[in-house]
Amino acid sequence: MRISKGFIILFSAAFFWAISIILTRLVLKAGENAYTLNFMSCLFTLPYWIWILRENTPSLRRFTPFDWKLVIAMGTISGFLSSIIEVFAIKYGQAVNYAFLNRTTVLFTIIFAYIFLGEEITRKKVILLIMILTGAYLLTTQGRMMHISIGDIFTLIQASLIAFGNTVLGKMSSKTINPNVAAGMTSIIGIVGGFILALIFGAIHWPTMATIIFGIAILSTAITHLRFFAYQYVSASFCTMIFSFTPVFVCIMAFLFLGESLTMIQLIGGALTVIAGIFVEKLNL
Repeated sequence: MRISKGFIILFSAAFFWAISIILTRLVLKAGENAYTLNFMSCLFTLPYWIWILRENTPSLRRFTPFDWKLVIAMGTISGFLSSIIEVFAIKYGQAVNYAFLNRTTVLFTIIFAYIFLGEEITRKKVILLIMILTGAYLLTTQGRMMHISIGDIFTLIQASLIAFGNTVLGKMSSKTINPNVAAGMTSIIGIVGGFILALIFGAIHWPTMATIIFGIAILSTAITHLRFFAYQYVSASFCTMIFSFTPVFVCIMAFLFLGESLTMIQLIGGALTVIAGIFVEKLNL
């Protein structure tokens, strides 16, 4: 089977995201404030994104009013609003529920892509969606029964915001906006949101694990670039489905480097996710 460019880009982004999650766990376990981590990792990337925008000044000058609305919406929704909702999701919910329900981003993306981008919802897509969500459930909950709470509602809201703000609007931007410019503009708007949150929660200070956070910032920059480049080649549905490889990578890395357990149920969940991802590529959804 010939592997598409879009799959390679997104598979790499999913792998980098998994590394970022593992490093984030290490920093948080060391006692760092989550908002400090988020703000500082964004701040470290600011000079780079400013440079990117300066290098692409001609593209910025060609922005239409709709382009400005698009990048502002992407940055505000995915970089600010979703972060606020996440606070309530984690505060009033359970970590296990959050880990699974956050993956409903796949479901919301498929629905929004149908409404706003005209992407078809086919039987094959539905079957693969069920496989991915089942795999995510087994990976994150190990098959245990979930107890629903008010926090889960916030998690679903956050998943819908990410689906719309990140993937659907990101795909929409690929039609008229240079991917580097789109990545830079949304990232800078997200940095502003991160600063506001850190200010509200009194979390603006130099981090104790600055080197690792700088590494997280580099990974975040790479992921953002890869995601916007991928929109040039694949559908929104394809993009969100391939990103479902991330939980599989996280479980494997957590087992190898953090000493976390890996059960048979999780292996089955991972296998379902991988098989679904392969068919997403093979069927070119």
